[in-house]
Amino acid sequence: MTVGSRVAPDVSVRSRRNTDGRSALAGPAKTTFNAAMAMSARTLAAVLDVLWMDRAGAGRIARRQQARLERMVAHARSASPFYRELYRGLPGGAPDLSALPVVTKPQLMEHFDDVVTDRSVTRAEVDAFLAELGNIGRPFHGSYLVAKSSGTSGHPGVFLLDERARVLATAIPRARGSLTSWFGPVAALRFVATGRRYALVAVGGGPYAAFTMFEWTRREHPKVTGSMRFVSVMDPIEAQVGQLNEFRPRALGGYPSAIRLLAREQAAGRLRIRPMFVVLAGETVVPSARRAIESAFGCPAYEEFGSTENGVLAVQCREGWLHAMTDWYALEAVDARYRPVPDGTRSHTLLVTNLANRLMPLIRYDQGDSVLFRPGPCPCGSRFPAMTVIGRTDDVLVLPGPGGHGTVSLEPAGIVAAVEDTPGISRVQLVQRSAADIEIRLQVDRGADRREVQAAARSRLASFLAAHGAGSVTLHASDDPPALHPVSGKFAQVVRSDALARPRASPARR
Repeated sequence: MTVGSRVAPDVSVRSRRNTDGRSALAGPAKTTFNAAMAMSARTLAAVLDVLWMDRAGAGRIARRQQARLERMVAHARSASPFYRELYRGLPGGAPDLSALPVVTKPQLMEHFDDVVTDRSVTRAEVDAFLAELGNIGRPFHGSYLVAKSSGTSGHPGVFLLDERARVLATAIPRARGSLTSWFGPVAALRFVATGRRYALVAVGGGPYAAFTMFEWTRREHPKVTGSMRFVSVMDPIEAQVGQLNEFRPRALGGYPSAIRLLAREQAAGRLRIRPMFVVLAGETVVPSARRAIESAFGCPAYEEFGSTENGVLAVQCREGWLHAMTDWYALEAVDARYRPVPDGTRSHTLLVTNLANRLMPLIRYDQGDSVLFRPGPCPCGSRFPAMTVIGRTDDVLVLPGPGGHGTVSLEPAGIVAAVEDTPGISRVQLVQRSAADIEIRLQVDRGADRREVQAAARSRLASFLAAHGAGSVTLHASDDPPALHPVSGKFAQVVRSDALARPRASPARR
């Protein structure tokens, strides 16, 4: 992906009471603007720029990206000891992105204290903050958001977002997502008129990104959260159905595997909701799952692609392609040796450079997703590059029901969340060997007693399965290490044994 050399200035905001700017916005744009009024001028300018760049051409987007890249690299060099040392000996001036070293999650976690640009922040302090569940959604050091990644790339991590990165994480999908790009102003008004209730189905109860962002919003804007409901996949499916029936959301979002389980409940008549649209995020969206979800709920389902550390990187258009938000991110599709692959070719991994978060710079960060960029423009008319993604490929576990009668389907994120916080675990993988046989594969921290960690993990998983109505299931603690998924090449936390045995599929194309 090339970026231009000319620099176009960011949209500036002279006053928070700019009546001309306010009157020019309507519908979702006005909502985004009003929510931004409590922000700093720099963050407000970034939000307005999201709206402005939707109407810009490819050349202007590229110039905006290049200008932000130059500022981010210069900032990282001056304020982060880690990047200062990493870039030692590299020429200054306008950066050649492809010449900069690649960074990985384990590398950043190992050097956390030197990566962050606020020199008063330490990993020990962050870990202590996360250990207190009452801190979920509270600002860290006054204004920072801190969240834990789920470890789907093989290693868990913790990440800090400054104000601008946090706000853009929600502003980008709101400004460029389904309500604006799919439905238009009439449907947007109907969504607002019918209660604008939105339910998010994800892992709750811990410092994960979705729950943390929800709790932040609930604390900062209590009036807004009356129209929002968080439904945790950690709860039994009957509890999830009850909460959704009571709330009656007009929009539904969450993991595709979790929404598909709810679609089965909707088709069976136990779940009775009428969403206008469904947002799928956090996992790969396979066509069969999308069809089942759209059929059960009678509405379109669209996809967002992102991560804990980077927020929303791309949103889906009506043509089915994901459009990369290249005004705030630089994305590189590369092979296993980090060399660029041509458009139309499936990559080994994706390098992401976050141009918003100055607190914890992520420059050429190996996110681990396999992507394919579309050659040429998308028929939808968007100026942002179009791509497809193979992200998380965890499998739903279908287990025997109580007394061997019927089955119980469990969403993977909830199962893993019940196990991965066991002290001494650095990563976990659950392999379903048969209908009632699960193998627990662990990577244990150095110095931890493997047998004790295995016993604790097995106990936690057994308690979780019992609470969710599973019948008799054999749990094996294996000494085998977690394995990569053969399709995505990523670490899958929940997988069936037959999937591990399948050969890697050929790169998919559209």
